[in-house]
Amino acid sequence: MRHLWTAKYILKPYRRLIGPYQSPLKSNVDTTKRADAEQMEEDDDEEEKERAERKSRRRSRRVMRKIKNEEEEEEEEEEEEEEEEEEEEEEEEEEEL
Repeated sequence: MRHLWTAKYILKPYRRLIGPYQSPLKSNVDTTKRADAEQMEEDDDEEEKERAERKSRRRSRRVMRKIKNEEEEEEEEEEEEEEEEEEEEEEEEEEEL
């Protein structure tokens, strides 16, 4: 025990240079905390990427639906116009008779 006591007092003036004593167990805990924090950051980054992908897919689906609906409306309008023209032609033919 005496040698530990003397070592403590011999190293006391150099403590500022050496820094506080850290047990290896504590440093392991610190590294695991850091690793956990890094893993959580990576998971968050992955989740953000997935969210961004989902958002872009939703947007593209909306745009595709809009385009499809517009095309269907145009087709319906064209069909209605054709039907009206046919009805007018039939009415003209009936009037001629």
